[in-house]
Amino acid sequence: THRYKWTIIYDNISRNYELVVHDTAKQIYSLDERNGIDIVGTISGNRFISRFSLSGNLFESKYHLVTRDEMTFELSTGNDVCQWTTGNVSSDKDTIPVVQVFYVDHVQYAGLKRMKQ
Repeated sequence: THRYKWTIIYDNISRNYELVVHDTAKQIYSLDERNGIDIVGTISGNRFISRFSLSGNLFESKYHLVTRDEMTFELSTGNDVCQWTTGNVSSDKDTIPVVQVFYVDHVQYAGLKRMKQ
């Protein structure tokens, strides 16, 4: 297991994180928030993407490593109650399954840069 550490400082509050490489052959990675929360995600190119549920809300987070010294972060959230269904259509040529749609209520973006020590 390899761990890559970084700290985010927001409003003078430090938060420690670690990208944990569990098994590259099986593509098992996680983001350890160092507070008891360790979220499994997917690495696609230079992005770490995770989806999770917390207190009735769905979250999707994306970390994008732009350069060795810069990352971007995007967090989309909304409640976990299906707001709309579509699909569920059959014809001579095709059968479309039910598609459940969930609203996205909030999106946050952040640019993260390495600080000189």
